Amino acid sequence: MFLLNNLSTEQKEIVEYNDNLLVIACPGSGKTRTLVAKLIYEGMKLKKNEKVAAITYTNLAAEEIALRLEANCADDHFYWGGTIHSFCTNWIIRPFSHVLEELKYGYTFLDEDDVEEIKNNILDISGLRNIEFNTRRNQNGDLINLNDENELILIEYDRKLKTERLVDYDLILYYSYKILIDNPSIAKNLSTIFKWILIDEYQDTQELQYLIVGEIIKVRDNKTKLLIVGDPNQGIYQTLGGISKTRQEIMDCIGGYNVHEKSLNGNYRSTQQIIDIYKNFQIYGDPIEAKGKNKAETSHISLIRDVSVENLAQFIRDTIYELHNNKGIPYKEIALIAPRWQELINLARSIKQLDPNIPLDAAGLSPLCKDDNNLFYHLAKLFLSSPAPDKVVLRLRWANNLLESLTEKIPHISLSTLSLQKILKITNSFSSTSVLGIEYLKEGFMYFFDKLNIDINLYSNVKVELTEFESKCIKKQKRNGIGDSISVYKNGFTNTGGVTFITSHKCKGLEYDTVIGFCLLWGYLPHWNNIFSRETDENEISKKLLYVLSSRARNNLILIAETGRKTSKGTPYNTNRHLIEVFR
Repeated sequence: MFLLNNLSTEQKEIVEYNDNLLVIACPGSGKTRTLVAKLIYEGMKLKKNEKVAAITYTNLAAEEIALRLEANCADDHFYWGGTIHSFCTNWIIRPFSHVLEELKYGYTFLDEDDVEEIKNNILDISGLRNIEFNTRRNQNGDLINLNDENELILIEYDRKLKTERLVDYDLILYYSYKILIDNPSIAKNLSTIFKWILIDEYQDTQELQYLIVGEIIKVRDNKTKLLIVGDPNQGIYQTLGGISKTRQEIMDCIGGYNVHEKSLNGNYRSTQQIIDIYKNFQIYGDPIEAKGKNKAETSHISLIRDVSVENLAQFIRDTIYELHNNKGIPYKEIALIAPRWQELINLARSIKQLDPNIPLDAAGLSPLCKDDNNLFYHLAKLFLSSPAPDKVVLRLRWANNLLESLTEKIPHISLSTLSLQKILKITNSFSSTSVLGIEYLKEGFMYFFDKLNIDINLYSNVKVELTEFESKCIKKQKRNGIGDSISVYKNGFTNTGGVTFITSHKCKGLEYDTVIGFCLLWGYLPHWNNIFSRETDENEISKKLLYVLSSRARNNLILIAETGRKTSKGTPYNTNRHLIEVFR
């Protein structure tokens, strides 16, 4: 196997290990390469209808694994990849909702925007503001974070969901766990299908997620094996319940079966100079050593504290031009990383005003309504992306997601009447002169269903989804304020080769030649919510976020703590204190 021959000794040992395994992997250690090799290695042993599941923290990570499988000429029929919520939705909730009292009479999935709207409505009715609360649940379905301040709000939120049979992300996990606990035959069925479960970014895994996987492993006496990979130093989702469990704690979750532990310590991404910066933020583990070809090269590293927020866009625009024009760094190898999307959106808007021709590339800047349960989201991705050779595998996955959604919601559609190839042929043949993103998509939707001879007016559920999709896109479009053109909607879907805009929470697993971090101010990073939270240590959150952000860089790291940002009370924000300690 070609890929196996190109692994390091420690990577190869992980791939060939034949039992439950916990792998602690530092940044740049070849974690994804190892996971892909493991998928191929185990996939070659499977019988018909058996699969390997790779549970990732984001859909983007699952798509990256699928692309790498294709690059290694591997048939991915044996592979299922996606988030834990996607796994639970597709393999537990949808096929087995009828066995659960709360779901058997129907239900509606909520996305993040839906949840935010419900929360805001409850706060408005209550006349309250600035009350932070999350909706995590324990294995009994109880809300975990009730306190004197948020109790009435959370109880009303819970009442609304239960009364209207609404299912948010946390209820997806609880209901899935309840289905498996009450129906061991379902867990047994899943164990028969999935011979291996690979979990990426385990440090961001919630308790219920561990328990769900544990039920699948326990029910057939450890016949389903577990490979769990991550880095406790990158555990930045503590407020969402992410837990870096120890080897023994993982063993307890899967019924006491043994879990071995190995490490990936070498960094093949960054220069040693970059590593020497972010090791200051490292909380756990051994020292990290650069092992890549660039390990001894000189990096440009700086902390800039004398740029005002008013001049920030001009400064960053000039920095990007310097990197691209004078140092020859491609735009796509430059990333702008900040703690929150709003600051990224504001900066993108300002840079575009200064120079409309500078290429920017970020899915997070697109007004597209990102709802995996809405079939028009899957269809929109096909219309917004081009049928380029390097997009074939990705677009096939999107087409498959669309096909599954269509066959669920339009009864007479089946695999015999609609194929992935036909979906791609129709979407690839669409053209329009519309310059407005939402109008372009609506034309595309009508074109698609006309080609299938389907009148969506006959399907009220589909009409509702279209209305919701359009409404959410327009809301996000107004909120972002960077335009309504089709080019804005295509952010992140076309090969523009532009500068990436991404948050410090979403950049995990990615890498760039040069990282420019900004808004690195105490109160933004860490956020006030972390600083005043009863659950988190703001110093630990600060170090982990800086560790994640800095470790994305291969060769250059530019950190900016701009002046002029003020709190709602007019108090100036100060530079992140851990950066001051490193760059004093």
